[in-house]
Amino acid sequence: SQQPPAASAVLPPTLPIQDGSSIPPLTPADPSQVLPPSSAPPPPQTLIGSGLERVALLVLTCNRIDYLRRTLEAIYPVIPKDVPLVVSQDNVHGPTSSFLSEQQAGGRLSFIQHIDPADPVVAPGREGPQFRIYHLISRHYRWAIEQVFHLSRVNYVIILEDDMQIAPDFFDYFIATSKLLESDPTIWCVSAWNDNGRPQLASDPRALYRTDFFPGLGWLLSRQLWEELRPKWPRGFWDDYLREPAQRRERSCVRPEVSRVTTFGQMGASGGQFFSQFIAGMTLNAELVPWASLDLSYLVKDRYDAMLANMIARASPCNANPDSVSGVAPNDAVVRYSPANFPAVAAAFGLHPDDKAGIHRTAYKGVVIFRTGGVRVFLVPEGFQAGV
Repeated sequence: SQQPPAASAVLPPTLPIQDGSSIPPLTPADPSQVLPPSSAPPPPQTLIGSGLERVALLVLTCNRIDYLRRTLEAIYPVIPKDVPLVVSQDNVHGPTSSFLSEQQAGGRLSFIQHIDPADPVVAPGREGPQFRIYHLISRHYRWAIEQVFHLSRVNYVIILEDDMQIAPDFFDYFIATSKLLESDPTIWCVSAWNDNGRPQLASDPRALYRTDFFPGLGWLLSRQLWEELRPKWPRGFWDDYLREPAQRRERSCVRPEVSRVTTFGQMGASGGQFFSQFIAGMTLNAELVPWASLDLSYLVKDRYDAMLANMIARASPCNANPDSVSGVAPNDAVVRYSPANFPAVAAAFGLHPDDKAGIHRTAYKGVVIFRTGGVRVFLVPEGFQAGV
């Protein structure tokens, strides 16, 4: 029978925030939005890994076998021996199921399968057939994450979908940054993705930033956070749900300047939204950064906020156009924006114009950081105060 996680595998209680502030309390979930208990059977009760591992990798798939093969071909050469690889398939697709069974028989991965014949329970106002796929995906996510934490003793799960190429330092990056989640409770996830990570906007492979926007697309989830999210996991649109204030609770993610994943999945649930304009040309890091030897404590909230305020204060003020910014090299540049003119400023620099729950992609305290023409630019909202 399955044993509970060892005490050493359970994260310690939430630590006090070092600048004396507090995380807002949990908001009660709206029952109409919460996914009800799964009717899918659990997988065989076989422990994943040896029970000593700290991090596992979960890949979610359904029926895109060619995409899945390509993703696994990128994973196999670089995954550490002490990181269990779990692939969860939603429903049954014969060729994909057979392929995964073969891979499991060869000892390359653990294969679990989510089979739930019931129609997904949809959120009010999302009853249309165009929304069904997003509810199926959310249901699969919750089931798969729950199985990995239940069948292993890992503290962290890296979550990927079946259409992603990973960088050579992908695992080193996540293993090193996972320690930040233990030291700073205002960091609630780590992502491998920069929404503004195209080559003309990102170039430093060692640069990491805090962001209030949940990036998804290759991210690290702790067992402690899963215990918080699991009871109120949404019926659909799980990623936008995590971007809502009630879930984020003023916590931030860590994201790289140069992405550690790219996605080639133009054909999927979103129908390729933003793919050609903002996703297809994303830069994938090629440098083996020695993450284990780098001091990442600058990302802890109090240090980061002070550092950010200092960098903005020292940057050269510029107008919202690339020519103005290029003239201040080698200094940093600061460009001010208002809510009304953000779309125009984003268009001028080729930034993603989208926002969710009032937060622009990659923004931290409203500040969007990118590079153009060799100059690092701080796009700062009017009235910005670093400590607020």
